[in-house]
Amino acid sequence: MIIFEARNSYELLVSFLLGQQPQNAAEPVCILGINLDPKLEYGAIEQSGLVMINVQAGRFQVTRKILAGLCRHPAIRLKDIRRIFVFHEISPLSLCGIFGKQVNLVEHGEINYHDITNVYPKTHPYRLLKWLFGHSFVGEGRLFSTVYLKSPRSAQSAIQTKARQLDLASLYASMPLAQKAVLCNLFAFSPVNLSKNGPARLIVTQPFSELGMMSETQKVAMYRAMIAQGDGAFYIKPHPKEKTDYSKVFPDVQEVFDPKIPFELLWLTGLRELEVYTVHSSIGRIPGLKIVRLGEAFLSEYCD
Repeated sequence: MIIFEARNSYELLVSFLLGQQPQNAAEPVCILGINLDPKLEYGAIEQSGLVMINVQAGRFQVTRKILAGLCRHPAIRLKDIRRIFVFHEISPLSLCGIFGKQVNLVEHGEINYHDITNVYPKTHPYRLLKWLFGHSFVGEGRLFSTVYLKSPRSAQSAIQTKARQLDLASLYASMPLAQKAVLCNLFAFSPVNLSKNGPARLIVTQPFSELGMMSETQKVAMYRAMIAQGDGAFYIKPHPKEKTDYSKVFPDVQEVFDPKIPFELLWLTGLRELEVYTVHSSIGRIPGLKIVRLGEAFLSEYCD
């Protein structure tokens, strides 16, 4: 059996894409969701032949709830679990590597390409890994056999030998049309052609005010300046952690997409010709993406 752990809509999307690959057809596949949006259409996953478990757990309940969810499901036997895919080093399932299970780490953001000591504050759990084991890079530990990255050539030398290509476009293209429909149904999403009426841009926002890096007013001013840098119609894809109502802030926006829809799904289903504007989102690692990444210098103009 193969287990995929997913904690947000992006991880759910990637887990579904990987789980549907022909090389995994010979054994059962389970997606273990942790605190995923209960409003998503999880029945679509079950209909595609995968096992879906979604546990809701507080910070100190995760390990217990994971074990309970796996043990109680009639289709799962713990001894049959052979491979595990996680997106975070600090996951209870990562420890399965101690017991001889193959644990694979999948990219979940820019942190996969940087020294954790330069990204996270001293109090963050990832810094504990550095203190305990001397690990500076996500996936460096012996528990992980493979690290899947959108840009493996950019991997740090400490994990270069483990790095493998995470090619979302190829994974999606290889799926039958029925499975592609299941994926869209999961997020209640209908593919759209945003460029049909001429040039258009997609503004991919991030939760800078919610993270305390700037005020809400500063964040709005920053994205107003970003929008002003291009011409034509624009759309907005908010981050799931944001609380900003962009439809009210920018009344001339063509559409504000549902935050729970992963950007990668928009891209895979037809937005590949669209120009994407962002500050420094990890979507910039997607090969072939037409992206305008404004970077740290632009961000620093609006930070406190």
